[in-house]
Amino acid sequence: MVDGILPLAMFWVALCFVLYTYAGYPALLYLLTRMRKAPIGKDASYVPFVSFLIVAHNEEKVIARKLQNCLAFDYPADRLQINVASDGSTDDTNEIVRGFRERGAVLLAFPKRMGKAHTLNQAIPLCQGDIVVLSDARQMFAPTAVRELVANFADGTIGAVTGDLQFEPSPQNKNGEQIGIYWRYEKWIRTLQSHRDSTTVVTGAIYAVRKALFRSIPRTCIADDLSVPMNVVMQNYRVIFDPSAKAYDRYSRTLQEEFQRRVRTIAGSYQYLVQTPKVLSPKTNRIWFDFLSHKACRIVAPFALCAMLAGNMGLQALPYRIVLALQLAFYAAAGMGAILAGKGRVPRALSAPYTFLMLNLAAAVALFRLLAGNQTNLWEKAENLREASG
Repeated sequence: MVDGILPLAMFWVALCFVLYTYAGYPALLYLLTRMRKAPIGKDASYVPFVSFLIVAHNEEKVIARKLQNCLAFDYPADRLQINVASDGSTDDTNEIVRGFRERGAVLLAFPKRMGKAHTLNQAIPLCQGDIVVLSDARQMFAPTAVRELVANFADGTIGAVTGDLQFEPSPQNKNGEQIGIYWRYEKWIRTLQSHRDSTTVVTGAIYAVRKALFRSIPRTCIADDLSVPMNVVMQNYRVIFDPSAKAYDRYSRTLQEEFQRRVRTIAGSYQYLVQTPKVLSPKTNRIWFDFLSHKACRIVAPFALCAMLAGNMGLQALPYRIVLALQLAFYAAAGMGAILAGKGRVPRALSAPYTFLMLNLAAAVALFRLLAGNQTNLWEKAENLREASG
């Protein structure tokens, strides 16, 4: 029996697209880096003047601990400036930072909350360092993290460096290991991209940039961790991932918090593509292929999965019926994993389906929310999300 051309084409095109996105591109990247690696002239003796910039909004619960963490850095104190850019904080954040003034902390207080992108645009030009290390208030750095990040700038081709954000177990959350699977996969890709040329994105909680290369980003920008590094790349500098520079965080306490975080992150990718279409052109972006394969394909993948399922439903030949049964079983396992995640812990056998479904569902929700104008550029902390949903 001959099946229809349309469902057959939908199925195979979508299948090839999904396989390339999640397996083909990483495999190709691995082979390319085995053939040739771009060297990095890292030098631990390189200690330029550095500005450490913390962007904060109503962080009274953690800002003192963060500043204590900064004061313990293994970096010459006379070569390090610590700045806190307070984006319209209305709690005691500003007063707490002022209490650290004698120990070198500088408060950059902006009275009206405008979002992280606007705060970066205002604060980075006020930083005195040749290198600006950016971080959020919650994540703690390893003592050597700044030194490890900065040592890479001894290589004049390096324009930005991102570090390794590691997640610590939380007694409130037993589901973190599922997201950890995806995060390890993502860091592996960033490592390969760095060996080849540049990674396409940085981790907003731990990255550094040459101040001279920073360019203002749109005030409504959601994903500074995408816009800032790609601006560096398009100035013909490299952006690399250095796993020896470590910061620490905890997983989101609930599935809802993690899902909302992923929705916001992916919405930023959609927004960036609309705001900066030249990023897909080889004339303006030398790593356009990596950007297309790593970022653009990922946010289209949910719709390819839908097309693959729809096409498969229109195919009656025996092999396709088996494939359809496997697809449905996979999604059933993912759904069961989501249900169990809400109750405590996901069995290891359901971890991969559950994580895959959540990430792709988040991409679909992100697009619809952005199109509807419901995705703000202002970020909300986890406790605010809990209060909003309670």
